[in-house]
Amino acid sequence: MKGRRILVVEDEYPVAEELRRWLQDGGAEVIGPASRVGRARSLIASETIDAAVLDIHLAGELVFPAAEALDERKIPYLFLSGFSRATIPARFAHVPLLEKPVFFNDLYQALAVILGG
Repeated sequence: MKGRRILVVEDEYPVAEELRRWLQDGGAEVIGPASRVGRARSLIASETIDAAVLDIHLAGELVFPAAEALDERKIPYLFLSGFSRATIPARFAHVPLLEKPVFFNDLYQALAVILGG
């Protein structure tokens, strides 16, 4: 993860902080965390991002518009959620899903895969 810029989109502060700490401890630069879809889309449009970790449900919003923005920019991402795969639209079937609670090693491994290493 060293030197990688990872966007975190998560509305639960304790989870966002844990992800931020894990990623920084792994050498990544964390963009965000963004807790709303609008903020996530703004960061996607304005920041250099290598990959993203997206919670699916953000305080009543679904994260899919942000996922579409990442797809448009060809930025790899994964979903991190308590929701099952069945709740994810078919157009996102290619996106890895990690179910909460997640462990550092699982997150790190999934990010390595989507980053191509």
